[in-house]
Amino acid sequence: MKGKPEVYLFDFWQTLGTSLSEDPIATFARQLGVDLSDPGVNADFMKACLTINVSRPKRFVDRICRQFGVVPTKETYELFRALVRNERSNLKMYEDTRVALAALKKAGCRMGIVSNLWPFPVKAIFNRHKLASYFEHTVFSFEVGARKPDRAIFLEACSRFNVEPDRCVMIGDSLSSDIAGANGVGMPAAVIVRSGEVPAAIPLGVTVIRSLMELYA
Repeated sequence: MKGKPEVYLFDFWQTLGTSLSEDPIATFARQLGVDLSDPGVNADFMKACLTINVSRPKRFVDRICRQFGVVPTKETYELFRALVRNERSNLKMYEDTRVALAALKKAGCRMGIVSNLWPFPVKAIFNRHKLASYFEHTVFSFEVGARKPDRAIFLEACSRFNVEPDRCVMIGDSLSSDIAGANGVGMPAAVIVRSGEVPAAIPLGVTVIRSLMELYA
């Protein structure tokens, strides 16, 4: 895009914050005996876990088990509750997150989150880590019923901010979810590469950053 964006949209996981070393959805699948090595099953399971707006662990487990033909046991519920507790307790922000968000807010930038998320860590993110004040809108896959790179979640963000996609910039770590999804609706994007190892196939026009502080430098 030409000129300064009107809206900065951030992915959450591996962009603003992190938690468990293994994706908890993959752990949950293993607990249920769901084989994610099948690409079709993987896509269906990820979509189900990220687009069901049910915040009570038992009800959530029941919904997923019905969909994937699993009979839950007492241990199933106990393991899942332990998993979501661990995800919350291990949640942490990157060192540059608050510094960058505070600088952008001070500069008068409008900001939002567009994230593939299930309901369970939301309170920890916004209450315990006090991020809510930085963001005008948050758009989560479990609320919208669509996950990145589905164009619906990006267009929902634009609708909430009342701007066209080309007046936003999406900042995220995933070329397939964040960058391709944003570009698919005509939204500029920046990929954050915290490891310093830049992927070989960066789409034309995508900015590469290694720290969120580069957004306002």
